[in-house]
Amino acid sequence: MIALKEKLLEMNEYFEEKDTDMKTEDGSMMTLKKGRYGEYLESENFAVDGIRIPLPASIKKMVKEGQLEEKDGVIIIKYLLDEIKAVEDKLIAEAGVCEKCGSKFEIKASRRGKFLACSNYPTCKNTRKILKDKETGELSVAPPAKKKAPAKKTATKKKAAAKKEEK
Repeated sequence: MIALKEKLLEMNEYFEEKDTDMKTEDGSMMTLKKGRYGEYLESENFAVDGIRIPLPASIKKMVKEGQLEEKDGVIIIKYLLDEIKAVEDKLIAEAGVCEKCGSKFEIKASRRGKFLACSNYPTCKNTRKILKDKETGELSVAPPAKKKAPAKKTATKKKAAAKKEEK
């Protein structure tokens, strides 16, 4: 048990908090940190402004593999987050508005991946899938789901309904 705890502490010691090229609206630097659920960005003034941004899985992978560019002790990460934000904005624009209530869509994440959900949740529970092209890897929005026609009563269902009425 003690050896496991020492190993965990040793693993966390190799990861230092590092400044990034991201800044908050008030101009304070965002710092790359490692927590219990992986890497994330946090404001220098977190105690005051409470700004913390989770990193997408693709960037977490780059952090673990040491693929992020570093200049003068500052990690260059803003362009990666801007690229992801641009793709997400394109998907939201492509989706348009909710067919059921007219509200905007927002991107949500689940264990099965990302999807578009109505921003009027829980009043409206409309969702749309995000499709990925197998050849090009481009993302697109699935068309709205068609309403399912009510199931027709079969002969056995009609007999069962008739028996219920008799009783």
